Amino acid sequence: MSDSALDSILDQYSEDAKKTQKDYASQSKKDKNEKSNTKNPQLPTQDELKHKSKPAQSFNNDVNQKDTRATSLFETDPSISNNDDSGQFNVVDSKDTRQFVKSIAKDAHRIGQDNDIYASVMIAQAILESDSGRSALAKSPNHNLFGIKGAFEGNSVPFNTLEADGNQLYSINAGFRKYPSTKESLKDYSDLIKNGIDGNRTIYKPTWKSEADSYKDATSHLSKTYATDPNYAKKLNSIIKHYQLTQFDDERMPDLDKYERSIKDYDDSSDEFKPFREVSDSMPYPHGQCTWYVYNRMKQFGTSISGDLGDAHNWNNRAQYRDYQVSHTPKRHAAVVFEAGQFGADQHYGHVAFVEKVNSDGSIVISESNVKGLGIISHRTINASAAEELSYITGK
Repeated sequence: MSDSALDSILDQYSEDAKKTQKDYASQSKKDKNEKSNTKNPQLPTQDELKHKSKPAQSFNNDVNQKDTRATSLFETDPSISNNDDSGQFNVVDSKDTRQFVKSIAKDAHRIGQDNDIYASVMIAQAILESDSGRSALAKSPNHNLFGIKGAFEGNSVPFNTLEADGNQLYSINAGFRKYPSTKESLKDYSDLIKNGIDGNRTIYKPTWKSEADSYKDATSHLSKTYATDPNYAKKLNSIIKHYQLTQFDDERMPDLDKYERSIKDYDDSSDEFKPFREVSDSMPYPHGQCTWYVYNRMKQFGTSISGDLGDAHNWNNRAQYRDYQVSHTPKRHAAVVFEAGQFGADQHYGHVAFVEKVNSDGSIVISESNVKGLGIISHRTINASAAEELSYITGK
């Protein structure tokens, strides 16, 4: 073969190679774009994000109470340092949650065994997403335990729901699946985990028992694909550990009669730390907000605060108008009001917290909701000079 003929063949080969490389690059880019454009119904859509808003602290702006989705709350242990960075949340034990675990454990165990799914993760998600079955979305007639969005057999129900961008919260309105019973909700969850979503059928494959070395690997993946909360995996891991849910991953179903009862019964009459609990079914403030928390917390200690005080920064003036005692003197079990922008409070709504303790040096220990993230009740100490600048409302 002549040199010119060989050069011609090599030139043609080079052109073909370039074309092949170009086609490959084009297809790779297309595949990448298709993958990135796959809509995950569990995460907010662009249209929902266009209509997002700051979470309302009151129903003054026509926020519909029954249409606000409730999720489980976490409470930090006040004995733990504010600088604690263990990566774990301290779950305050709940008898209601233990009863909820027992109510779904058999079905969750069977589904987990049949579908290669961690029942521990399944139960933990149900606890977290449904507030242990107490949320309006989880109760009849909706029966949605997992906050799964979309429609089930054509049935859906709209709810306002809180999402997170880092530790910044925002509210959107989304459609959630509506089920005929709790069992359908459990089964549909397993279908989602096993069959994925349109355009990505294996999105949850890394959570399967055969793929994930432990439940922590499963929760880590869910934190990226199931929820916007940056603390999602930590919350699930803490629930699993506290309520000993890994026993439901074993092949043999545990004896529910021997399922451990509450670790500790708290004496409401003592001075020790009293875990938070919701004490009123009829709620005048949006679930999970600082206003909602203080309204409930005061009732726990036998006092009450009006349900129509509006956003936090309005509480002191409106309470005074309604003949509540309002002053700048810290008082145990009082509501403490932060004006808009005061000491880091929201620039629009302000903030309200609950005084757990007044120290001898004039500093105060407060508890509050949603300061450290979605659904987290935390504690902090305010120094004496700052405490004197705040307003305190004594309940009736």
